[in-house]
Amino acid sequence: MKHHEMIQALLSPHLYPDRPQRVEFRQTHISSLFFTDHYVYKVKKPVNFGFLDFSTLEARRFYCQEEVRLNRRLAPQVYLGVATIREKDGHLSWDGEGRVIDYAVVMRRLPAEKMLERLLEAGQVSADDWQRLAAYLAAFHQRAEQNAEITRYGACDVIREDWQENFAQTKRYVGETLTEETYHYIQQQVERFLMQRQGIFAWRQQTGRIRDCHGDLRVDHICLEPEIAVFDCIEFNKRFRYTDVAAEVAFLYMDLEARGFADAARLFLHHYLVASQDQGLPALLDFYACYRAYVRGKVKSFLLDDPEVSEEEKAEARRQATAYFTLARRYAERLRFPLLLITCGLTGTGKTTMARLLAGHLSLVLLRSDVLRKELAALPPAVHRYEEYGEGIYSESFTDQTYAALYREAERYLVQGESVILDASFLRRARREEARKLAERLGAAFYVIECVCPEGMVKERLEKRQREGRDASDGRWELFSQQKQVAEPVTEIAAEHHIRLDTTQPPAVLLTTVLQHLAGREGRGAVSEKEGVKHVHPS
Repeated sequence: MKHHEMIQALLSPHLYPDRPQRVEFRQTHISSLFFTDHYVYKVKKPVNFGFLDFSTLEARRFYCQEEVRLNRRLAPQVYLGVATIREKDGHLSWDGEGRVIDYAVVMRRLPAEKMLERLLEAGQVSADDWQRLAAYLAAFHQRAEQNAEITRYGACDVIREDWQENFAQTKRYVGETLTEETYHYIQQQVERFLMQRQGIFAWRQQTGRIRDCHGDLRVDHICLEPEIAVFDCIEFNKRFRYTDVAAEVAFLYMDLEARGFADAARLFLHHYLVASQDQGLPALLDFYACYRAYVRGKVKSFLLDDPEVSEEEKAEARRQATAYFTLARRYAERLRFPLLLITCGLTGTGKTTMARLLAGHLSLVLLRSDVLRKELAALPPAVHRYEEYGEGIYSESFTDQTYAALYREAERYLVQGESVILDASFLRRARREEARKLAERLGAAFYVIECVCPEGMVKERLEKRQREGRDASDGRWELFSQQKQVAEPVTEIAAEHHIRLDTTQPPAVLLTTVLQHLAGREGRGAVSEKEGVKHVHPS
């Protein structure tokens, strides 16, 4: 019996144990589904797409068993087992007599009115529902299997291979479901992100964020009542499940946005971040949302080549594929490539003024060593400690603690994709090198902004600042010459990453100098103005 003949035969209600009045039939590019009153029977199509191979009977048996095993992690009440389809004398039966001609996953049919898709359309998903779902998924990700093999799938090279497969498999749809310009633009943005942000992927591996996930976390795979069931995970290819939990969250986030529920997407993300405490996830959200949207565009495009899909269904698949590729393009445009800027220079040379100017203009996170030092000493920022050079809270050991805190705070923002400027003297080469290594590890572009100024003007600035006493800095003229003796010239930083500023020039001129330098860096394009500092450390 040929596959299409078997499908037609399975539409007969009398074959099913619960004796339904009728059998509803639905299909995807890889499965045929038969819905009775109480159950769902899922038969895999004998197809081979490269990334999945159901072309043999043995393969279909194996993957039916895998589907039940894996889906019982998030929907144990739904997956009942695997049934055999048998033929005898031209007649079919479920687990009856005769030779086995195929297999099917048997599931309990869920209440349609409690599916997340239906509830969203009816406006019946509450904030409590999102919190409950987010906590359920965060708990699953926490207990999901993790080992060396799974962790390997979070590496940049593996992710690049996945993308290259996507591009190879969608090339034939250029001009049909996506434009050539969009195809090449997404390719360029993805490669740029993978090249520039290698550190963040390695960091995710090291912190255990690569897990055996669901792999297909979409709105139509979630039921909220009577208890949460997340079903239909990826069973046919482990590399689609072995992924960063950020990719999993990004899938549902993308699917909600694609359906017009952007507010719900943000609410879900908020509750997931609270439940998981995954601070690094936002840095990869748009990257993985782009990936998920692109894959959905690819999958919808595959339906155009399926002879069992009607022309009406193909027209709808073409529309949906185009919409997904358009959404993937939008995520690609939003990919963030953070900066880590550090100031460098003697006291009074204008570092803080320059840092504030850049932070306000470029919406950078501003972190000040003067403020962090006082916090470590349990002092308010405005309280001054005019101590001898190298003494008290300005001792070498306390200064080491201050820089360590500065790096920790910078990392907290950089892993989220935020750009940061560190306002400190960075007179020692070793401390500048630590900052550079941090940027390299987390995929941020690194620049040293060195401020210089004639000593006469430095003295005037420091005396004025000391008289007014409003700034957190304890810098004063008496310390200037001592700093000069320990300062190490900036010779270890390549010229293209070292911006030297004469701060006697007007602020507008200095700002233009820095912006022009940053705008010239490879692949970044123009640096745009964004009013307001995002996260200024209090001073």
